Amino acid sequence: MGVIQSNASVTCDADLNPRFAGSSQIASLRINGVAVNVGSAPLTIPLLIGSLQLNSTTTTSTSVVQRAFALDTALTDVVLGEAKANVETLPGEPGGSPCRV
Repeated sequence: MGVIQSNASVTCDADLNPRFAGSSQIASLRINGVAVNVGSAPLTIPLLIGSLQLNSTTTTSTSVVQRAFALDTALTDVVLGEAKANVETLPGEPGGSPCRV
């Protein structure tokens, strides 16, 4: 596997709502000696031992998690290149959103 990179961010839109974004890239990847063209789009590769998830994004109402590489097996999970961003509601913020300060 070549160089990996993950980014996660949260910004406020024009309506003062949080907007989450994530991206990741894997420069190169070989599985069993075979080069795999990854790019930056989400990709799941089934394996005999489980599955390999590349460039996955999970978004909730308060956070985003971006993972460049996640190997899921029955015995364990291995994650490389993970980035997280979140918003936290604080007392006294109008509407409970940090975008509405």
